Amino acid sequence: MNKRTLLILISVFMSATVFAQDDSASNDGAEAETPPAVVITNEGLLDRCILPLVITRVNGEAVEEDAGRYEFEPGNQSFSGYAQGDFVECSTIADAGLGADSPIGEGSTTVNVPSGKEYFLGLDVRKSDPGTWKIVTWRINH
Repeated sequence: MNKRTLLILISVFMSATVFAQDDSASNDGAEAETPPAVVITNEGLLDRCILPLVITRVNGEAVEEDAGRYEFEPGNQSFSGYAQGDFVECSTIADAGLGADSPIGEGSTTVNVPSGKEYFLGLDVRKSDPGTWKIVTWRINH
């Protein structure tokens, strides 16, 4: 290796070291904040008969107004609720003869949500037997 190449390599190494020191100094000793675990309940996958939810309880506590999006520390989170709306495009709802204002498939679930991920919950009504309808995780965003 010639002298010029060696000087270039040393220069690149020194620049990288300075940038790394500047980055750590900008944190002022503060630890990086852990991203929250997120659960979204007000979206569905209607073309597959997975309905958005109206949440009534989160971790055992009554919900006054359903936000549709919940942020937590990572870990187990429990949800209770039902679907409600005009979902006639799902044949199982049309066959059940439920009105647009009728609660559909009240249930609950517990999910273990890791930090920095979004879990989407919905009511799965794909089967014609209402006894099989349940709240499921239908999408996870990483």
